[in-house]
Amino acid sequence: MLNKQINYKRVATQIAPYIAHDEERFIGAFIVEVRNDDKIEFESLVDAGVKFPTGLGNAMNPFGVLHLSGSEIMVPLDGQHRLAALDFAISEKNEKKRISRVLSQILR
Repeated sequence: MLNKQINYKRVATQIAPYIAHDEERFIGAFIVEVRNDDKIEFESLVDAGVKFPTGLGNAMNPFGVLHLSGSEIMVPLDGQHRLAALDFAISEKNEKKRISRVLSQILR
């Protein structure tokens, strides 16, 4: 694995309380590796009918939406502490085994 070991004490005492109680919280993006991705479909915003200024030409073609089938497995490469903290904040439980299991399944 490329990511760090989860520091469960930090998750329980710092990150989860911030997520659960700070009204101005900001949860950044997660970086994931997508496995079992053969059914993912990309739809560009242009193909979806979104109108852009003509001066942009084809510059907007690479932007769009990924349609997931639900069979994908997403492995967190960055953000695993935030994912564990989200689970902890929702469940109010600090169970290392459960959090590890949830992390392995949370983005399936």
